[in-house]
Amino acid sequence: MSKILIKTVGSIPPELRLLGYRDFARWDYFIYYLGRRHKIVKVLNDFLPQPYRFYHAFRNFSPNISEWAKKYLTKNTWSFVKHSEICEDKIRKLRDEIDIVLQLGCLSSPYVSHAIRPYYLYIDSTAKMDQSENPNSQFRSVGERDQWIMLEKMVYRNAEKVFTMSEYTKGSLLVDYGIREAKVATVYAGANFYEIPDFDKYYDKNIILFVGKDFHRKGGFTVLRAFKEVKKHVKNATLFIVGCRPKISDPNVTVKGAVLGRDELKRLYRAASVFVMPSLYEPFGFVFLEAMAHKLPCIGSTKNAMPEIIEDHKTGFLIPPGDHKALANRLIFLLRNNSVMKEMGEKGWRRVKEMFTWEEVVSRMTKDLEKSCARI
Repeated sequence: MSKILIKTVGSIPPELRLLGYRDFARWDYFIYYLGRRHKIVKVLNDFLPQPYRFYHAFRNFSPNISEWAKKYLTKNTWSFVKHSEICEDKIRKLRDEIDIVLQLGCLSSPYVSHAIRPYYLYIDSTAKMDQSENPNSQFRSVGERDQWIMLEKMVYRNAEKVFTMSEYTKGSLLVDYGIREAKVATVYAGANFYEIPDFDKYYDKNIILFVGKDFHRKGGFTVLRAFKEVKKHVKNATLFIVGCRPKISDPNVTVKGAVLGRDELKRLYRAASVFVMPSLYEPFGFVFLEAMAHKLPCIGSTKNAMPEIIEDHKTGFLIPPGDHKALANRLIFLLRNNSVMKEMGEKGWRRVKEMFTWEEVVSRMTKDLEKSCARI
């Protein structure tokens, strides 16, 4: 049994919560199942101690609060190095208690000098991926971007292995960063449940469900244009938008905004007939797994990792990004054919059970993790 220290990015500092940023414990389920196979010595959270956070906030000050928060979260090499220094100091104190370090994400390095213990990474995307889709995001300057990518590349190269959530991300490591294929393994990700729910699913309400914080990037405007066509053919169809608050005046569209509790989100999944999120850019897409776990046929786009999650014509459909006509045709077809929705929903549910659980993810990682322990 490996003794693991986990370095995670699972929480938002208190001052950003006051500005409206929610605290998502996205890694809780993964850590739970990892702890069933290995001994987790400690989980290090990846935000800076308070004095450094205040200094970082001061150096990014703006009288506009939203602009201030945006600058605070912008990737920069100062925070990368500072995080790494603090992490190395903590690992040095725990070196006799741990076998390996597992870092979740790549916003810093476990070390700034030499490796104290072998380390692994588990990532959903790379900076190069993000920049190729949205070159104006994340960095304040080209120089800052290039420095960050250089540091990021060093972290990947010095890792024992990099676990990725998709083949798409694996491709970025091989092509954009020159990482050897033997050092990269796609292990996918799991639906955020301790047990995948099983229940009798009904599809007669004709509810289309969209869940996403970034309405534009997640393809929300494509969904709205498609929904206008859907209403011409399926009169009782309704659309629920969850996670964001676009200004929409259609009485058949319900905008829920942020859902505070998982129980409410589960009720929405259960009530819906089909899930849609034709993202323009989606490194992975956890919501597809949640939707499939609730036996919903899913419609995504042909980009990024979505074709690795959705089996086209089996568990849902894939459409070209931005193609509202193709999306409308698929929605109309599904809402007119309950038996097809049921068949796709069942296949998607089985696919999650067989491929996209955190227990399976940990099993895929374990062989590599134990190799390091054997060498210590």
